[in-house]
Amino acid sequence: MITSLSKLIPTKKSNPCPVCGNVSGKCRTFDDKPLVLCMMAESAPGFKALGFTKDGLWMQFAPDSQSFDHAAYLDRKREKPEPPETMPIDERDQSYRDWLANGSLNERDRADLIRRGLSNSEIAVSSKIGYAVPFKGLDGKYVGAQWRLADPGEGGRYRWHNLKGGKYYPGTDELPIAVYKVENPTAIALVEGTGIKPLLASQRLNAVVIGAAGGNHASSPIQLRAAIEAFPNLPIVIVPDAGDVLNSHVMRRNDRTVETLRQWELEPKFLWWNQRTKQENDIDEATQAEIESAQLLTHEQFTALTEEHDDQAERSKIIQAILEACYVQNGSRHRTSESVQSSEKRQKGRGEQGRNDKTSNELAKTGRNFYRSRSSEIHRSLVSAIQKVSRRSDAGNTPHSEGFAKMEYGAVLRRLRTFSIDALKFVQNVVSEQPNRDRLISKRVFRFRQYQDKLQRDFLMPTLVNGNEIRYQNYSGSTSTFDLFDDTTCLQGWLGAGKTEAMLKSLIPFQDKAIVWVAPRNGLLRQTAQRAKKLGFNVFHYQDDPGKHRMMLEAGEPGIYFMAPDSFKSYAVSGIQWENTIFAIDEFSGIRKEVLGKTTELPQFLDAIARCASLIAADAFLSQIDIRVIQKHRSGSMQILRQDFKKSQTRIKWLECRNKAGEISFSHLGIYYSLLDRWIEQGFKRIAIAADSIRVAKLLDRYLKSKGVKTQLVCSETPEQNVSFMDDPDKIIHKDEIEAIVYTPTAQSGLDIQAEFDRGLLIATGVLSPLQMLQMMGRCRKCPEWYVSAPRFSGNPECVTPSLDGRKIQQWSEKIALASEALEFNAPQSIQPWAVWEHLTRNIEQAFNSEYLRHLLDRFFESVEVVEVENDRAGQWRRDSEILTREEKELMLKANLGKGLRLIDEQKQPKLNSEVWDIKLAELWLKYPKVINKAIADYGVPEWRDDAIDMTKLFSTRRIEKLRNYVIATEPNEQDDRDLRQYLKERVTHYSAGNFKRLQNVKLFRLLNLGKLATVQNPKELKAGVNAFCATSEAIEKLYRKFLNSPELVKLFPFVECQRSFFGAVKACLSYLGYEKGGKSIRVATDELNPNGCDRNGNQRLTKSKSIYLVYWLVMECSGSAYFREHFNLIIDAIRDRLETEREERRKWREKHESPPIEIAA
Repeated sequence: MITSLSKLIPTKKSNPCPVCGNVSGKCRTFDDKPLVLCMMAESAPGFKALGFTKDGLWMQFAPDSQSFDHAAYLDRKREKPEPPETMPIDERDQSYRDWLANGSLNERDRADLIRRGLSNSEIAVSSKIGYAVPFKGLDGKYVGAQWRLADPGEGGRYRWHNLKGGKYYPGTDELPIAVYKVENPTAIALVEGTGIKPLLASQRLNAVVIGAAGGNHASSPIQLRAAIEAFPNLPIVIVPDAGDVLNSHVMRRNDRTVETLRQWELEPKFLWWNQRTKQENDIDEATQAEIESAQLLTHEQFTALTEEHDDQAERSKIIQAILEACYVQNGSRHRTSESVQSSEKRQKGRGEQGRNDKTSNELAKTGRNFYRSRSSEIHRSLVSAIQKVSRRSDAGNTPHSEGFAKMEYGAVLRRLRTFSIDALKFVQNVVSEQPNRDRLISKRVFRFRQYQDKLQRDFLMPTLVNGNEIRYQNYSGSTSTFDLFDDTTCLQGWLGAGKTEAMLKSLIPFQDKAIVWVAPRNGLLRQTAQRAKKLGFNVFHYQDDPGKHRMMLEAGEPGIYFMAPDSFKSYAVSGIQWENTIFAIDEFSGIRKEVLGKTTELPQFLDAIARCASLIAADAFLSQIDIRVIQKHRSGSMQILRQDFKKSQTRIKWLECRNKAGEISFSHLGIYYSLLDRWIEQGFKRIAIAADSIRVAKLLDRYLKSKGVKTQLVCSETPEQNVSFMDDPDKIIHKDEIEAIVYTPTAQSGLDIQAEFDRGLLIATGVLSPLQMLQMMGRCRKCPEWYVSAPRFSGNPECVTPSLDGRKIQQWSEKIALASEALEFNAPQSIQPWAVWEHLTRNIEQAFNSEYLRHLLDRFFESVEVVEVENDRAGQWRRDSEILTREEKELMLKANLGKGLRLIDEQKQPKLNSEVWDIKLAELWLKYPKVINKAIADYGVPEWRDDAIDMTKLFSTRRIEKLRNYVIATEPNEQDDRDLRQYLKERVTHYSAGNFKRLQNVKLFRLLNLGKLATVQNPKELKAGVNAFCATSEAIEKLYRKFLNSPELVKLFPFVECQRSFFGAVKACLSYLGYEKGGKSIRVATDELNPNGCDRNGNQRLTKSKSIYLVYWLVMECSGSAYFREHFNLIIDAIRDRLETEREERRKWREKHESPPIEIAA
């Protein structure tokens, strides 16, 4: 009926639909005939319905010849349409509920639901033509239904179910949309359809799914916007159907959806698992592997896929993916090699053909090297897949199996080029199946991506417009001197940009003033102090004599006073007139994170920021959060100096390793020895090793020394060497002919090493944040190449951060402030949003340390390549670690207890290496004097020496500190509770403060009796829901209801907004108290069919059961090592003695002072 000569005209205000009056462009009219394509109506007076168009989108209408009035037709086109009067929501909801209650499913339709993965027959109703699935809107009430026709004929399979008054959403001219909700959603997904597909999508994606008939979400903007605004701060994901990219009509529909969302300042992503053709799976059919490996594409990336459907281009792309999967990745498992992409970069500037030839040669070489090393399971799968295809296509030409199995790269490539696209996809599916460990890592990356955009506020500057109060200036190259005309100067520049030198030179005109210079560590200030001396400043290290220097500052004596956040205790800085000082903070972002946890020093530090005459804040990662913190506590004008962004040319080699099963290894312990052996064999002039773990640093220092490498170790246990090294590191390196420096957070910032290095090794175990690790790496200014190791510790990390949205953070902050006010705690409103942000981001840093660091490297460095090395030295690493631990405890037991006690009493830092162990012994003795006295005595007797060392090791573990919390929680003491509350009333507190955390967990444990969850004595005796739990377990549901009925707990835990987040709080609480947790997948019975492996023919098996991951907690006495269990009662008695001593100290303190002792915050 529609000819190519006719021109379709979308409806608009000047051309309303003659049938329904729509003006939004949903309907169409023709330029040469009164034929109408209407998307809203199925019947209309004065028109004859001619049936749906082939795509099922429009009903075709022609004027009824007997009643058609042309003049009225034109008048109707000019009239502004009114929303149709339809059945009210409550009435249609009840209508559909009655329909479902009285209807039933026949066997045909029931079988179709089961085939699609559903067994709940109560969601649909059968009729002769098929079955209908009513769906609910945002308010949880039924708003519409669609028929799924058993025999659609030539039209579409789905038809609207009409109600009295029509199917439109009440009060609008929009078709209703479906909203499927889930608990604790991670995203909002837009899916085509209103019934089964969006329902299954919500379960598979754990997302709020908004379904629209034909995927026309933009045609129902009122409902769509309301649904999105009901779930603020969730990312928007459009889920395309298979074959959408090849359908221009559907792609235009997606364009309209994106355009609509962008009008509301929302930027959606597209979920893509290579569903290019109709032969692929839609979201309700996709396998779990497809969903887990899916990518999030921008609209531009998704649109570009339409250009790639050319047959030959698709064949080439599949072949390339197969070759890379089997040769490049697996080849690098057995050798350290550069990627093919790096070869292409090195050929930049040469001809295109030369680059292609070089790439092919590199790929072929990689394949041959892989073959010469050893075969792999993936490559055997490749050969098997090619054989199967060859037998189907040309059985007579199949190569001899033995010779075929030894095919080189070229032979494989030639064979693949003869295959059809379907055959290539078969081969690709075989070789691209990821091992389980790889899928877990992909899932980690996917989870991190939900935070990465908002995390940028923690390391990027805000976009500010020049104004009266803030001057925003860019500069390029090295940092130049600046004037201090403004009250605050914020200085951002990349690592090595010369910020410290520029700050010192800019302060030269103020040498007659008192200047306070703050850096993260006192030891890091030595080199800066030497540079200040050369510029003519008087230099004072505040911590060397706090009393003397406080009096000098009070008197306004000129000079630079070098301090760390630890120096800001009340007794050390009280009485200082900050209005007469210039306050310079180097590495401001790191200090901002650190000082928040120092509630004793925090008030004085913030007071200095607020009242100082001039403030300078500098950092390579000065960020939006930094600016907000400063503005919250300081008034006046501000200038922001920012270096023009340019990616660093330092080459980054991202380290990965695989275990014997060929899976990516979470642990990297064994690879460091292998890597250093390789470097030693290759020969090097000088290397740098930066590790955030002192144990890792000491082990690598010892290993290099055993290989004859001359090293310099910089850590908290080497104060004698640190003094000279920190003053002038380059001098020590050249004088002592150092071949390797190994440094820890003792030198994380404020150090400038200009000596040249061949390469470096950065080891990030999660002790420091990823941003601080980049600061550590930047200490060596002339190191052209860094190998970066960031091991993962779990495939499913515990991350309780629900959102980083600014509005949510403000809401949570207000809740915390109100709760603190009700409890009469000293919780200033100005620091609560800052504290909440630090709490949330620290959770992300700990859970996704590896993913976060990789994200930063990709952002700030030009070249980041993956290098895989073998992990075959883990056993040796563990043995060396055990030896080192034993030696450390022997050094402690040999230490001078009396000297250590004197140093602690005088609050002096160790100057000799031996004094480090004196202080460590004294600190442990102050906590457990009886145990340590016995250990010292036993160490002198050869037969008892081993037991003395084991006992010292046991009482030095972190778990003993957690058990202190366990005793406090399980043995309530009125004085402990009173002192804790008094401390929170008198000292500044916030959500991230240690004592606030203690109050939270003790209250949660006691009020909900969480100890009853820890009942497992033998992990082999687990029972789902009885002693092993997940977020949806009945026992957890009961505890959650009890939690909601406790106003005090609800106030203390503002982040707990659903049962899943409550379960996260329970797990965190039991961990805080020292309970040992385990996890295991257990198969449980279900009402619906679920995948359960494959049968012997490779067909998927379905059973009425599913595997769920449960966690459990061991009874305290049955946990830990055999040595721990043997001495459990001794441990508990020692902790009780410690708590009693602390109570007595606090009682004596209160008799003399009004405020509680500092030690209560420990």
